[in-house]
Amino acid sequence: MRRALHLTRRRSREEGASLVEFALILPVFALLLFGFIDFGLIFGGFITLRSDVNAGARDASVDYVSPACQSASNPMLCQIEDQIGSLTGVNASKLQVAITNDGTSDTVPTVNEPVKVCAVVPIVSETGITAPFVNGDALHVTSVIRVEQTAPITWSFGTSPGWSATC
Repeated sequence: MRRALHLTRRRSREEGASLVEFALILPVFALLLFGFIDFGLIFGGFITLRSDVNAGARDASVDYVSPACQSASNPMLCQIEDQIGSLTGVNASKLQVAITNDGTSDTVPTVNEPVKVCAVVPIVSETGITAPFVNGDALHVTSVIRVEQTAPITWSFGTSPGWSATC
């Protein structure tokens, strides 16, 4: 009888232990889980941005401009911004693109001249949990390729409105 009473008292002192352990582990687990989700979305956005900037640089090297951008003030800048499209894990509405000639003094691309396409886009937390860690940072992507043919459509080097980054 005495032993049963001792076990009952001991069990009653440990009843809330699992709840306390759960309360201690839950924030760490949630931060890790949502961190993995945000990292995956941001990394996916980076891969897409890098691929699209490379495709935009390729378009600039062969002077391909879609019909939708031919009437724009800078058709190649419009083409590259359209090429990039939508991204995950970033604020795509604040995308900035620059097309430069990598140090030469020409304003219009010529054959065998390098064309450098840069893109900068701010990172955002999709889940909100990791916002203090990722908001305010940006993805920077650069691609350099040589111009392969002369441009029948006149376009020049330039930047998106509000360009504030270095290429």
